Order: sequence, then structure tokens, then C-alpha cells
Amino acid sequence: MAMRFRTFDALLHLLLLSACATMDPVPGEVEDPSPRLTNLQRAAQYPWTDDGHCVVREASNEWPVLAEQCFHVLDHDRVKFRDVTGKCAVASAGAAAATMGVGLCVFASPAIVAGAVIVIGTVMVAIAVKEGLDAYEQRASRERARPSANRKPNLKKQPDPKGSPEPVSPPIPSPEEKQRWRQTCRDHYVACKEFFAGEKQRRVWGESQCQSCMDLCMRDGQWPDQANDHPCPGG
Repeated sequence: MAMRFRTFDALLHLLLLSACATMDPVPGEVEDPSPRLTNLQRAAQYPWTDDGHCVVREASNEWPVLAEQCFHVLDHDRVKFRDVTGKCAVASAGAAAATMGVGLCVFASPAIVAGAVIVIGTVMVAIAVKEGLDAYEQRASRERARPSANRKPNLKKQPDPKGSPEPVSPPIPSPEEKQRWRQTCRDHYVACKEFFAGEKQRRVWGESQCQSCMDLCMRDGQWPDQANDHPCPGG
């Protein structure tokens, strides 16, 4: 039985990774600049038994990773899954946990498929998820209200006769590099959480200090020295 479950998990992970690969942007297509916000907006549609804390913690990952990490705190009594595309049929190949496996496979799909996830009753946005969304809205409002003189300059390449260095833009990682970044950043994130050891962390825009450091790490590929003008432990 243990071997059957391990085989089932391997098949499910291969299926999810395959689905993720099909969702890579085509050349010339612009990626979503804020996958964390997109994940929070998607998660707001579903009921969570932990007030959305797992979702907020995992929101910087791709949706399949978030879905796998937080599937256990989804309110399964109010959510039904339908394999409308047939891509999750492999999960029912004799596994004792077939029902849950198909549900996770359907829920973790990178693309929202109409009729695949059915929520019973009215959903109130989970408290932690709402706080995260409100923080983004407040940040956007401050950006819109900021005087134009204080806005960041246009970083388009301009000819410079003096030969001054061009503005530095965040690196654009390959899928393999991004996966390595994620593992490295998560290791530092865990170390950061252990550093605080249950102490209340400073929060800015609805995020803990460790989460703010994690977001910068995922953007730049390395654990930062500080975020929000405060140190990032765990480096």
C-alpha cells in the first residue's frame, strides 16, 4: 500500500509539472508582474479553514505549489471538483486516495477551468487573504497619489556620450534558475522564521518581515540584507 501511495504521488507531481510547463508565456508575451497578487485574488474565491494564513504564506509561489501546500486547509465540505478536461484521470488508477488526488490535481491546475471547482454557498473572503489584498490596494493608492516628480525615472536605454553605466534591471531567470531561487529563498525564509522563534515580527503592508524578505529574494535571486529598512535575518 505504501508503494502504491508513493507511485500515486509521483504520477500526480509529474502531471502538475507538465501542466505548469504548458502555461509558460510564449515569446513576446508579458508575464503577470505580480503573481502574489494574482494568487491572492484567486484564493479569495474559495473557503479556507485557517482564515487564509497558509495561502498568504505561500502566495509568492506558483499556484500549483500553493495549491499543494494549502489543499489540506481548504474547506472540503463546501468545495466539489470535476475533472472536466480529463487530464487528472491518471490519479484514479487504483489509488486508495483517488478522490482526494483528483481534487488536488483539478485544484492545482495553473489555469482556471470553468466548472472544474464548484463552491457551495456564498464565500466570505478569508481574513488573512483580505488583509493581503487590502495591503496591495493601499500600496497602489499611495503610488497613484505620489507626485510625478517623485516617481521612478524611466529606465529605457538612452545614449550617453559620457559612457555612464546603464540602469540595473532585475534579472530574468530561466524556469530552472527560478526553481533554484525558490528553494534557496525558502531555506532562508525558514531560517528567518526560526530566528524570530515565535516573536511578533514587524509587519508592513500586511506582510511579516520574513515574507517581505522572501518577496525580494524571489525578485532578485538572493536573500536581501534588509527589507522595509529593517534587517533580514536568516541570510
